[in-house]
Amino acid sequence: MPRLSRWLRRRAVPEPVAPDLPLDLRAPAFVQNPYPTLAWLRAHEPLHRAASGAWVLTRHADIDAALKHPDLGNAPAAHAQVHARHRQRRLAADVANNTLPFMDGEAHRGLRQALGRVWAQTLREQPPDYDQAARRHLAVADNGVIDLLADVATPLAVEVIGQVLGVPADRRAALQADAHWLFYLFTGAPDAETQAQVEAGLTRLRAGFTAMLHGPAPAGSVIERLQRLGLADVVAVDNLILLWADGIENVDKGMAAAVAALLARPAQWRRLAADPERARAAADECLRFESPGQWIARVVRQPLEWHGQALAPDQTVMLMLAAANRDPERYVEPDVLDIERAPVDGLAFGKGSHSCLGAALMRRELTALLAVLATDCPRAELSESVAWQARLGHRWPSAVRVALHG
Repeated sequence: MPRLSRWLRRRAVPEPVAPDLPLDLRAPAFVQNPYPTLAWLRAHEPLHRAASGAWVLTRHADIDAALKHPDLGNAPAAHAQVHARHRQRRLAADVANNTLPFMDGEAHRGLRQALGRVWAQTLREQPPDYDQAARRHLAVADNGVIDLLADVATPLAVEVIGQVLGVPADRRAALQADAHWLFYLFTGAPDAETQAQVEAGLTRLRAGFTAMLHGPAPAGSVIERLQRLGLADVVAVDNLILLWADGIENVDKGMAAAVAALLARPAQWRRLAADPERARAAADECLRFESPGQWIARVVRQPLEWHGQALAPDQTVMLMLAAANRDPERYVEPDVLDIERAPVDGLAFGKGSHSCLGAALMRRELTALLAVLATDCPRAELSESVAWQARLGHRWPSAVRVALHG
C-alpha cells in the first residue's frame, strides 16, 4: 500500500515543460527558479552537456555514486583559472590548491583528518551558545519589518564562526567584507576586473589570518589549536579563509532562505510555531528544499561512460545537489516542503570524504534560529517576495523582508 500511495503521488505531478537547452546556468529565469529545468533534465536527460561544455548530473542515484567515484576528482581542471600551473601568478590558484575542496588523494586525507580533529574538538569542548546568539540578534533587529538576512542571519553567522575560529570581534567586519571573494575560486571570475578584485580580497584575507595565526588567540579556538598543530603557515591560513568565508556566506544565505521557504508556506510555519521542538527536522527539510550550494564540481580523471555518453579526462561534471534533493525517486512529493517528513538525509553538504566540514555547525545555527523565531515571533510573515542573487552554484537570496509582529 505505501508503494501504491507513493506511485499515485508521483503520477499527480504535472510533466515539466521542456526548457531552453543547452542549459545556461546564468539565465535569469533559471536563477530565479531552477527547479522546473532541473526536473525536466532529471526525467529526460539525466546527463546533459551544458552551454559551458560541462556535463550536468541531476538524479539522486547518479550524484550519490559520483560523490564516491574514484575517477572523478577535485583538483582543478587544466582549463580552470585556479589550476596549479597558475599558482605563481594568481593568488586565487595558490589559495585553491592549498584548500580541501580542491585536493585529492593522500594530501586531502591527511589535511582533512588534521583539520577535522581541530574542528570537532573546538565544537565539542567550546560550543557557541547558538540559542542565546540567535535570540540576541533577533532582539536587536526587532523593529517591525526587518531584512532577516542582513539584520539577523549575517551577524549571527559572523559571530558564531568568529567565536569558533578565534577571530577578535574588532577584526570581523573587515574580514567579512572580503569573504565573498573566495567563492570565485569555485566558479571562476567572469572578467578581468572581477579577477583583480578577487586577488585583492584574497590578499587582504591572507594578511589578516596570517597576523592572527602568529598572534595571541583565544584558548581552545581553531586558530589556537592550529598554532600547535604544525601545519605549514600558508596551508593553515588558506584553510582558515575557507572556513571563515563558508561559515558566513553559505550559512547566512542558507538560514535566510530556510526562513523564507517556511514563511512562504504559512501552514508549515504554523506547525513549527506550535511545536518549536521540530526545529531540527525543519532545518534539515529546508536545506533539502532550498540547498544553498546548488552543485559541486568534479573533474574526470579517467575515461568514463555514463548514460551512454563518453566523458573524457579533464572534463567537468557538475553534480546538481539541488536536483538530487528533489528527485521523486528518492523523496515522496519532493517539491513540497514538509517539516514532518521522515529523516531527510539530503545531499546539501555533499557526502563522503569531501563533504562540508562545517555541516554540523550550519545545521545547529539554523536549528537555533528557527526555534527562537518560532517561539518569539510565531506570527512572523514575509512582507515581500524573495529575489535570488545571480550567482553560479549558489541559491542565495538578495534579501528576506519579514514582518515580525512579536
